[in-house]
Amino acid sequence: MPNKLGGYRISVEAHIIALIFTLILIFASLFVPVNINNKEELNAVHLDLPFRFIVQNQTSYDPPFPAKVRFYSPWENPPEVNGLNLLLSIAVVFIVLEVGVFTVEKIKKQKMRFF
Repeated sequence: MPNKLGGYRISVEAHIIALIFTLILIFASLFVPVNINNKEELNAVHLDLPFRFIVQNQTSYDPPFPAKVRFYSPWENPPEVNGLNLLLSIAVVFIVLEVGVFTVEKIKKQKMRFF
């Protein structure tokens, strides 16, 4: 159904699903391993994607180097959160997913015109 601007209305549910999927992806990216080459790099392990917004001191661990580390217990290694990078990460992932939602909706509307 066309809206007043001549475009097509996209369901609110698709936007909510995109937002929920964004938050799931951001949370899941905490567990992507990071390469560490020496003990000094364990002082500030930068985690998360696409913008590193979690910094964790993991000097209590002594892995053989080079090592791959990930987000460890926040009780043993309290993380520092960079709020701006967190918001940027959420925005970038959400925008990418929204472009996908708009593209799928546009393709669906074009196919409906031919039938």
